[in-house]
Amino acid sequence: LLDYQQPKDIDKYPFPNLLGTNLFKANFFDALHDFNTVIKNNPPKFILGNPPWKSKKEDVVHVKWLKDNKKTVGRFEIAQSFLLRTKDFMIDETKSALIITSTIFYNVSAPTRKFKEDFLTSFCVEKFFDLSPVRRLIFEKKNSPASIVYYRLSKDNDYQKNIINHQSVKFNRFIKYFKMLVVEKFDQKDLAQKYFLENDWMFKVALYGGILDFKLLNALKKLDGVNITNHFKEFNYGAGIKSNKGSDYAEKLIGLPLLENEQIKAYYTKIDENHILSAKDVWFESGRKPELFFGNKILIKEQAKDETDILISYVEGNSVYKNGINGITSPKKESLMVLFSYLISRLYEYYIFMISGSWGTSTRPQIRWKEEYLSFPIVDYSKEKGSVLIDLVNKFLQPIKDYRNSDIKTKNIPFDTNVLSKINNIINNLYEIKDYEKDLIDYTLNVSRYQFQQSKQHLVTNFNDSDHRNQKQVLEKYVDVYIKEFEEIYYDEFVKVEIFTMRHFIAMNFIITDKKPKEKISYPKNTDEKDVLERLANNLSIEKITDIKDSSKNLYIQKDIKGFESDSFYIIKPNEYKCWHRAMAWYDVAEFKQAIQEAELKRLNNISVYD
Repeated sequence: LLDYQQPKDIDKYPFPNLLGTNLFKANFFDALHDFNTVIKNNPPKFILGNPPWKSKKEDVVHVKWLKDNKKTVGRFEIAQSFLLRTKDFMIDETKSALIITSTIFYNVSAPTRKFKEDFLTSFCVEKFFDLSPVRRLIFEKKNSPASIVYYRLSKDNDYQKNIINHQSVKFNRFIKYFKMLVVEKFDQKDLAQKYFLENDWMFKVALYGGILDFKLLNALKKLDGVNITNHFKEFNYGAGIKSNKGSDYAEKLIGLPLLENEQIKAYYTKIDENHILSAKDVWFESGRKPELFFGNKILIKEQAKDETDILISYVEGNSVYKNGINGITSPKKESLMVLFSYLISRLYEYYIFMISGSWGTSTRPQIRWKEEYLSFPIVDYSKEKGSVLIDLVNKFLQPIKDYRNSDIKTKNIPFDTNVLSKINNIINNLYEIKDYEKDLIDYTLNVSRYQFQQSKQHLVTNFNDSDHRNQKQVLEKYVDVYIKEFEEIYYDEFVKVEIFTMRHFIAMNFIITDKKPKEKISYPKNTDEKDVLERLANNLSIEKITDIKDSSKNLYIQKDIKGFESDSFYIIKPNEYKCWHRAMAWYDVAEFKQAIQEAELKRLNNISVYD
């Protein structure tokens, strides 16, 4: 209305009276206000909004609506209540889209679980667009994880068959150089809504994993093994002392050394005898259980170190630790060391990253003790395997222990990667981890857990010949999946692969031949790349899904380039480590297999029609 008005004319412009008809000054949870009748008599086609991202227990109108409607939300979160309240104004045709704080779907507390169950059975979620990994870039003044949820009313329990289109944005070259939001290939998934209803960790898996990760985690959850606390029942579990100004007098702790949080080191911590608790030091707000502080123990920090690594440490002897650290103690040293071997395994770290509601999504990423750290299922082990694990843990810890106790420190901490590898192999065998599942674990630990950290994007994108990102090795491990999978299908034929590495893209051409090639993998040097580049130019698949004049505010979807020739098929993807990781090969092969099967079915159907 004011586009062509000068500021001095605005106060003369006659506005229509909208208050009380189109605009209402009211509490959204006031069920008796006039707006309820007005909106219900004119049901909206769309509901759009950005509800407050805060808890508000003191809002008596809000709390009354919750009680009157028997609704449960976590910590009186307005956004959770807002989502549920919109149902009062929706009809079958209404489409809603709200910007909410992502944490309301990641939190695994009991009230939030109840909210998620209510929401996911009342509505069909059409799309969940997660911006949590780029929260520091999107919101310059407020570092808050955000998501946009698109939903409609559920009819006749159709939420049970509904498919959610899950999309997310991670740090990538488009954001870095052009400030463009681009949804990459692996960050768009179609997943059954029932998975989100049945599994509290599904939103996290959808963000950083895929359907294969879901199957792996689901299998782990259904193992015969019980969680840590149920398996090691005789152990003591709990957090450290809380403050030294409380009314809880912990006399039993007098004379014990105190470990400050910053003194806790990876794998092994040396007790500092310089800080011994005296009688005046043991007044605590919460002294916790004294049993936690006597004997050998495993300490685990609430937060991942540098947002990347779980900090797990073995401590020998009596010592007190503080709040922010969780501990496990037991007089049974051997059993404690067996548990330690499980906790330092790659499988455990993968599991925690994939189910943790805050690691990689939240501004304060504390990992929950009982619901997450201790929920890991323990598969039982034989006495022989237990002895081997204890021996390996001792071999692994000894050089670290010597390093911590030495006055002269070398530049690098002496981690024995060979011993750690042996521990991982035993744990993987106990859990019957398949080869492709090892690839999923590796992708999570070498790619996913860095994707929300802007300073570590080189670990996700850049190849590096001196470590696991060696380009030749990465590409050939990727290719190996194709060769094995397709030679099983074409058992009387062979697969030959041509790899073309370009500055910004890598192309692979898979040739099906009846002659056994001298080399299964080749890197054509003098081949004219014109054909490859023409395919790229004709098929480059970055699709704009919004249309705003300011290109930096548009949203794009990036897709891989896949195609078929008479005796071959090809794939072209960005020249980035994450795109060619072996785990991605399992997804890409599945797509090619599906396309080939569909083409074969179509061919057979055409034959039957003409017959």
